[in-house]
Amino acid sequence: MRMLLTDNAGVDSFNYSDKQLESIACQLTDILCKQKVYTNPNLTITDMANMVGTNRTYVSSSINTFYNQNFCSYVNQFRLEAMRTYLLEDQKISNKELASNAGFGSVDTMKRVVKQKTGLSITDWKRQVHIEKRE
Repeated sequence: MRMLLTDNAGVDSFNYSDKQLESIACQLTDILCKQKVYTNPNLTITDMANMVGTNRTYVSSSINTFYNQNFCSYVNQFRLEAMRTYLLEDQKISNKELASNAGFGSVDTMKRVVKQKTGLSITDWKRQVHIEKRE
Protein backbone atom coordinates (compact mmCIF):
# COMPACT_ATOMS: atom_id res chain seq x y z
CA MET A 1 0.00 0.00 0.00
CA ARG A 2 1.34 3.42 -0.92
CA MET A 3 0.06 6.71 0.39
CA LEU A 4 0.12 10.09 -1.30
CA LEU A 5 0.77 12.80 1.24
CA THR A 6 1.28 16.51 0.85
CA ASP A 7 3.88 18.60 2.57
CA ASN A 8 3.13 21.71 4.62
CA ALA A 9 3.10 23.93 1.55
CA GLY A 10 0.31 21.83 0.05
CA VAL A 11 2.53 20.58 -2.77
CA ASP A 12 2.23 16.87 -3.51
CA SER A 13 5.31 15.00 -2.37
CA PHE A 14 6.53 11.65 -3.57
CA ASN A 15 4.76 8.61 -2.19
CA TYR A 16 5.96 7.09 1.05
CA SER A 17 5.47 3.36 1.45
CA ASP A 18 4.48 1.73 4.73
CA LYS A 19 8.09 0.56 5.01
CA GLN A 20 9.33 4.16 4.80
CA LEU A 21 6.74 5.31 7.35
CA GLU A 22 7.81 2.46 9.63
CA SER A 23 11.42 3.59 9.29
CA ILE A 24 10.41 7.11 10.33
CA ALA A 25 8.48 5.71 13.31
CA CYS A 26 11.53 3.71 14.41
CA GLN A 27 13.81 6.73 14.02
CA LEU A 28 11.44 8.85 16.12
CA THR A 29 11.42 6.30 18.93
CA ASP A 30 15.19 5.97 18.74
CA ILE A 31 15.67 9.75 18.98
CA LEU A 32 13.24 10.06 21.87
CA CYS A 33 14.83 7.18 23.79
CA LYS A 34 18.48 8.06 23.21
CA GLN A 35 18.49 11.84 22.99
CA LYS A 36 15.59 12.41 25.41
CA VAL A 37 14.34 15.36 23.35
CA TYR A 38 10.94 14.93 25.06
CA THR A 39 12.46 16.85 28.01
CA ASN A 40 12.09 20.00 25.89
CA PRO A 41 8.63 21.35 26.80
CA ASN A 42 8.58 23.28 23.51
CA LEU A 43 9.26 20.23 21.32
CA THR A 44 7.17 20.33 18.14
CA ILE A 45 6.34 17.87 15.43
CA THR A 46 8.34 20.07 13.05
CA ASP A 47 11.39 19.76 15.32
CA MET A 48 11.10 15.98 15.19
CA ALA A 49 10.59 16.02 11.42
CA ASN A 50 13.80 18.04 11.03
CA MET A 51 15.71 15.55 13.21
CA VAL A 52 14.53 12.68 11.02
CA GLY A 53 15.00 14.58 7.76
CA THR A 54 11.40 14.59 6.59
CA ASN A 55 8.33 16.78 6.99
CA ARG A 56 5.67 16.97 9.69
CA THR A 57 3.06 15.21 7.54
CA TYR A 58 5.15 12.05 7.32
CA VAL A 59 5.99 12.17 11.02
CA SER A 60 2.31 12.49 11.87
CA SER A 61 1.32 9.75 9.47
CA SER A 62 3.96 7.36 10.80
CA ILE A 63 2.93 7.95 14.44
CA ASN A 64 -0.75 7.51 13.57
CA THR A 65 -0.10 4.37 11.54
CA PHE A 66 2.39 2.56 13.78
CA TYR A 67 1.55 3.84 17.27
CA ASN A 68 -2.14 4.65 16.84
CA GLN A 69 -1.82 8.04 18.52
CA ASN A 70 -1.13 11.66 17.74
CA PHE A 71 2.20 13.41 18.19
CA CYS A 72 1.46 14.90 21.61
CA SER A 73 0.19 11.64 23.04
CA TYR A 74 3.20 9.80 21.62
CA VAL A 75 5.71 12.22 23.19
CA ASN A 76 3.81 12.29 26.48
CA GLN A 77 4.19 8.53 26.90
CA PHE A 78 7.98 9.08 27.04
CA ARG A 79 7.49 11.89 29.54
CA LEU A 80 5.31 9.68 31.71
CA GLU A 81 7.96 6.96 31.75
CA ALA A 82 10.59 9.57 32.65
CA MET A 83 8.38 10.72 35.52
CA ARG A 84 8.23 7.14 36.79
CA THR A 85 12.04 6.94 36.77
CA TYR A 86 12.44 10.28 38.57
CA LEU A 87 9.85 9.29 41.16
CA LEU A 88 11.56 5.97 41.85
CA GLU A 89 14.89 7.77 42.30
CA ASP A 90 13.46 10.41 44.63
CA GLN A 91 10.17 9.82 46.46
CA LYS A 92 10.16 13.40 47.75
CA ILE A 93 10.44 15.05 44.31
CA SER A 94 7.95 17.91 43.96
CA ASN A 95 5.32 17.97 41.25
CA LYS A 96 6.92 21.11 39.83
CA GLU A 97 10.33 19.44 39.61
CA LEU A 98 8.80 16.24 38.24
CA ALA A 99 6.97 18.15 35.51
CA SER A 100 10.02 20.20 34.60
CA ASN A 101 12.44 17.25 34.51
CA ALA A 102 10.09 15.17 32.34
CA GLY A 103 9.52 17.95 29.83
CA PHE A 104 6.01 19.14 30.66
CA GLY A 105 5.35 22.86 30.28
CA SER A 106 3.43 23.02 33.55
CA VAL A 107 2.29 20.95 36.52
CA ASP A 108 -1.30 21.20 35.28
CA THR A 109 -0.34 19.71 31.92
CA MET A 110 1.51 16.89 33.68
CA LYS A 111 -1.52 16.16 35.87
CA ARG A 112 -3.83 16.14 32.86
CA VAL A 113 -1.57 13.74 30.95
CA VAL A 114 -1.28 11.39 33.94
CA LYS A 115 -5.07 11.34 34.22
CA GLN A 116 -5.52 10.76 30.46
CA LYS A 117 -2.89 8.02 30.22
CA THR A 118 -3.58 6.16 33.48
CA GLY A 119 -7.02 7.20 34.66
CA LEU A 120 -5.47 8.16 38.00
CA SER A 121 -4.87 11.45 39.77
CA ILE A 122 -1.21 12.39 40.18
CA THR A 123 -1.36 11.43 43.87
CA ASP A 124 -2.88 8.03 43.16
CA TRP A 125 -0.47 7.42 40.29
CA LYS A 126 2.54 8.21 42.51
CA ARG A 127 1.18 5.82 45.13
CA GLN A 128 0.77 3.11 42.49
CA VAL A 129 4.34 3.59 41.23
CA HIS A 130 5.68 3.08 44.74
CA ILE A 131 3.51 -0.01 45.28
CA GLU A 132 4.74 -1.50 42.00
CA LYS A 133 8.33 -0.82 43.08
CA ARG A 134 7.84 -2.92 46.23
CA GLU A 135 6.36 -5.82 44.33
